[in-house]
Amino acid sequence: MPFTKRVTVGRPLSYDEADANWDELERIYDETLAARDIAVADTIIYPDETAGIAATAEGGYFVVLDTGTDELVFVRKVAGAPVEQLRIGARLPYGGGTLVTALNHAPAVTLASTTTTNIGAAAANAITITGTTTIAAFDTIANGAVRVLTFAAALTLTHNATSLILPGGANITTAAGDVAIFLSLGAGNWRCIAYQRASGKAVINVPHTWSVSGEIKVPVGQTDVLPGFFVPSLAPGQTAKLVEARHKIGAGTSATVKLQKNGVDITGFTGISVTTTATLTNPADVTLAAGDYIQPVVTAVSGTPTNMTLTISVEYTAEAL
Repeated sequence: MPFTKRVTVGRPLSYDEADANWDELERIYDETLAARDIAVADTIIYPDETAGIAATAEGGYFVVLDTGTDELVFVRKVAGAPVEQLRIGARLPYGGGTLVTALNHAPAVTLASTTTTNIGAAAANAITITGTTTIAAFDTIANGAVRVLTFAAALTLTHNATSLILPGGANITTAAGDVAIFLSLGAGNWRCIAYQRASGKAVINVPHTWSVSGEIKVPVGQTDVLPGFFVPSLAPGQTAKLVEARHKIGAGTSATVKLQKNGVDITGFTGISVTTTATLTNPADVTLAAGDYIQPVVTAVSGTPTNMTLTISVEYTAEAL
C-alpha cells in the first residue's frame, strides 16, 4: 500500500484538517485488518513439506505445522526444495535472562506403571506413579527434559547401563512415598540423578557373585559345593535384605539352583532354572540379619551345563547423613 508523505504543519490544525487526518488513519487501519483477514483465510497449512512443495510454484511460500514444537513454519520453494523462512508459535527461542516472578510447572499428573512408562509424554513435570508393575524403560523425549516421580507403591526399577541408568548400577525397589528425579538423555535413554527414600535412609546395593568354570554337578562330598558368605554386622538402624538373583550358564541345558539362609531354603529363591539365557529372579525381598549365612546349592542338572555365573544382590539401608 503506498503511503503519502505529509509535511508537518507548525500551526494548530483546524477541525476540518483534524477530521481529515483521523479519517485517513481509520481508512488505513481498516485496510490493514482486511488484508490480514484475507491472508489468514487464504492460508493452507500443509501436512508436511512434501505436500507444500507439490502445491507451490517455484519461489512461492507455504506453511506447515511442526507437531514437535507446535509452531507454524513458513517455507519458500527454492529450486524445488523447501527452505525455512520463519517460525511462529507458542515455543519461542529464549536466550537467557532473569524472571521477575515464579515459573510454576503444571499440576502433577498420575500414571500407572508399565514395562515402558511414558513419563516423557506426560502433561506435567511432576508425576505420581501408581501400580506395582516393574519399570524397564521410559519413552522418548528431547535430551535435557526432567521428570520428578513420586511412587505410590512398591515396584522394581530395572537398571540398564544405557537406557535406564540408576544410582549404583543396580535395580531399585521403590516404596510408597519415594521420590526420584530423572533426566532424559534423548533417544529413549534416561538417568536417575537423584533418589530420595520416604524413610530418609540411604540405600546401597551390594552384589555377590559366584563363577563356576567347567561342568556343573550336583554337590557330592566336596564336588561343586559353592561356599557362601556371612551378612556383616549392621550399624544401629541399618537393615539388609536379599532382593534378586541373576544367573546364566555358558553351555548345556540347565542347572537348578536354590539359595539357603542358615541351611534353610529361602522362600522365592528355590527351583531357580539357570540356562544359557541371562535371567533375573526377583521375588519378594527377604529380610536378612547380621551373621546370616547365605549359600547357593545346585539341586539338579540337565544336558551337561558348564560355566555358571550366579549373582545375588543384597540391599543395605542406613540413616542418611
